[in-house]
Amino acid sequence: METELKVCVLGYGAPKYPLYDGNNGHYLFAMLKTLERLKPPSVDLYLAGGHTTRLDLSEAEAMKIWLDHYRLPDYCTVRLLEKGVTTKENLINFKEAVGDTAVVIFCEHSLKDVVNFLASKLFKRFIIYGIEFDERKKNVWHRLKQSTWRLWLEEAAWHSKRVEQFRQWLKARQLKHLR
Repeated sequence: METELKVCVLGYGAPKYPLYDGNNGHYLFAMLKTLERLKPPSVDLYLAGGHTTRLDLSEAEAMKIWLDHYRLPDYCTVRLLEKGVTTKENLINFKEAVGDTAVVIFCEHSLKDVVNFLASKLFKRFIIYGIEFDERKKNVWHRLKQSTWRLWLEEAAWHSKRVEQFRQWLKARQLKHLR
């Protein structure tokens, strides 16, 4: 019987000051409160996110800085997944790390549909917690874009190598702009 909960927290950028970033703090605090309600005996906590908004700090490292400072519960073991820069890459890396087991995935709320699609392709059993924490992402138009265009692009990229290449080009362009 499995007693260890496998949890992936998808990154959300690497803020300039991880300890004092409101979005980062709200996201991770909500994740910890959810874990507390689940009452697992132990948690294998995978922080997923590579070098996106900063070249000197990965999204996973930024989350770990916050969690280390605000005292992660003793029942959690932290592991960093820093290779991926997209949601898809992060979930594939998580799958490779945990194998065929039930998982819990945390993400920004507007990404929940995209994460649900990708998780359904990778995991047999999963639960997704979408957390609202970024005021900019609460905009109805942003949510509509995420649940239509972004979801359609991820679905098409899953099935077509050319669309995947286009999606990777879009991500590289976005990262160049952010850095």
